[in-house]
Amino acid sequence: MLLFFGLENWMSYREPYGFSMMATPSETYSSHLAIIPGKRRVLPTSLLFGGNASGKSNFFDAIGYLRGSVLGHYLPEDSLPFLLDEKKRQSPTNFQIDFLYREKLLRYQLSIDRSRVLHEALYELDRDLSAETTVFQRQLDDLLHSDSLSEEAIAGAEEYLACDNSKRLLLRQLIAESDAAESAYMWFRESLSVQNSRFSEEARFDLIESLGEKPQLLDLINKLLPLLDNSIDHFELAANKDKQLFAVHRDTSGKEIRFPLQQESSGIRHLLDILPPLILSLDDEVSQAHVMVIDEWDRNLHSLLAQELLNFFLDQRRPDSRTQLIISSHDLNLLNREMFRSDELWITERLSDGSSTLIPLSDFKALQEDEVDYRQLYLEGRLGGIPNLNAFLLSDWPQDAEVENDH
Repeated sequence: MLLFFGLENWMSYREPYGFSMMATPSETYSSHLAIIPGKRRVLPTSLLFGGNASGKSNFFDAIGYLRGSVLGHYLPEDSLPFLLDEKKRQSPTNFQIDFLYREKLLRYQLSIDRSRVLHEALYELDRDLSAETTVFQRQLDDLLHSDSLSEEAIAGAEEYLACDNSKRLLLRQLIAESDAAESAYMWFRESLSVQNSRFSEEARFDLIESLGEKPQLLDLINKLLPLLDNSIDHFELAANKDKQLFAVHRDTSGKEIRFPLQQESSGIRHLLDILPPLILSLDDEVSQAHVMVIDEWDRNLHSLLAQELLNFFLDQRRPDSRTQLIISSHDLNLLNREMFRSDELWITERLSDGSSTLIPLSDFKALQEDEVDYRQLYLEGRLGGIPNLNAFLLSDWPQDAEVENDH
């Protein structure tokens, strides 16, 4: 599970911002909350709202970049600091991520500029989410401290850092030497999934691979077809080596007609990207828990269908659940206190200097009243995160010269 993600000097996020999945004391929808060691409560979902270019995608890109860096796909030179300030262009980009993997609480920190790793650290956390054990602390090319590595592992790490590996992460090097380092790496690789980000290695969830691993997944998808309000009778996986997925329709005589997915609507194809991880969340064993981070999750989906899918996900949550869904959306019907807690809803906004802010609705005092309408307050601009339409009034545009001459 993702517990906290902090970022600073990343793309439009000039200042440090923290994104917490830890629940506030509110008892709203408390049955949806996960309970982790220390009896702390964790949110199952978070939704980001905001105008175009407000910073939603940049936030998801930060998570995608950090994941890709841990897996060895990206280097410090691939990072994207805030460029609209000369001082920030030369300053470090900082990340911190707290997470739970197989009931082990961990914190990973990374500070980089575009030339090298400046600081890197991994900690095991206690039940109060405070650093209990320092697995390693690295500053530039020096290993500063470790509470748990063997003397042999420390010597190997020091040798690694001395061999011109200023751009490489020490975490990957310690996988075989430390259970905590292995757990951290496996969480990034197996549990965390980032879709629709410029830093996603996989553009979409691999549906065909999932169907191969869990054949019953196709049956579950077909059972959800009545929600889609379309003419598809069922989906069928071709029994050949290509394993192509077909949408099966029926003609006026009742005969089955198979359509390749390329001929289906973009909404149907996108739905098949997001349905498998939602359904797999039903198989929510600790070892299989997923953190699904999806930018523009509900694009090409009808608003009512998007709500139904989220309700489907939330209805499966239990105190021992470990799967989470973190998404962005422009669908204001989801900015809804009848579905979500205020600490599950976040607003991004672009300021006049080009930087972004990231604030949970639970920080707004105006939302503490029981009857307040989140969506109405948002549309009134009282929560920020809406486009500046004053700069786009068609009535103020110059009229065509010929039209003016006619008058």
